[in-house]
Amino acid sequence: MGERVHALTVALDDDCTSEQLRPIVEAVQMIKGVSAVETHAVDSVNTWSARQRTFHRFCDALLTVMKALREGKDIKVVEREGS
Repeated sequence: MGERVHALTVALDDDCTSEQLRPIVEAVQMIKGVSAVETHAVDSVNTWSARQRTFHRFCDALLTVMKALREGKDIKVVEREGS
């Protein structure tokens, strides 16, 4: 038997308001075995969800570059301020 889990954490692609999340919260509450659903404001860059969001955006950007290279397009590297 595998490890027992008592909670599930979900990272969102972008920041959302409570109103925007209401349909998702209501849908998750309907799932059998779910006892509670809460939303939490996150303001720390060191949180798991912030790291997941950053990784997701990085992968999207990398995939875009790889597709462009495969199609023979030129890639222009632009440095951002503070980098």
